[in-house]
Amino acid sequence: MHRSTDKHFTADTKSVRAARHFLAATLLAWDRTERLDDLVLCLSELACNAVDHTTVSPDGFTVRLHADSHGIRLEVHDTHHGQITVQHPTNEDTSGRGLLIVDELSDQWGVTNERPRGKIVWARFDSTAGHHIDTRPPHRTAQPAGHRATQAQCRI
Repeated sequence: MHRSTDKHFTADTKSVRAARHFLAATLLAWDRTERLDDLVLCLSELACNAVDHTTVSPDGFTVRLHADSHGIRLEVHDTHHGQITVQHPTNEDTSGRGLLIVDELSDQWGVTNERPRGKIVWARFDSTAGHHIDTRPPHRTAQPAGHRATQAQCRI
């Protein structure tokens, strides 16, 4: 079954949380939670980027979801026309990892320019049928002495 929905959000950091809740509630209603954690994290990153780049415009951003038997497509539409590039941050950098996360967690992603309106950053998440899911806990490493966590630009 094919399903689609969308919702518009203001260019405000509080909207990132609201967008995550919209996504989670939608996927729960559709009974499509097989990749929920990946989708929520990727949406957080894409929505933060949209907020960071559209604050000069009151237009905000739109989240669109498409689901079919093969998976789920997440889209974030914004009014920013600039090119996006995957950053390669150093260990000391406190930002620049968002698209690396999207690249790692999604099965496919890209950008579609919609001149004059802006762009769409999209990510595809295939259904997990037939995929191996690693249920082992992640390996954790100790932080170096004196290391302090820093707050990200986009508070979520």
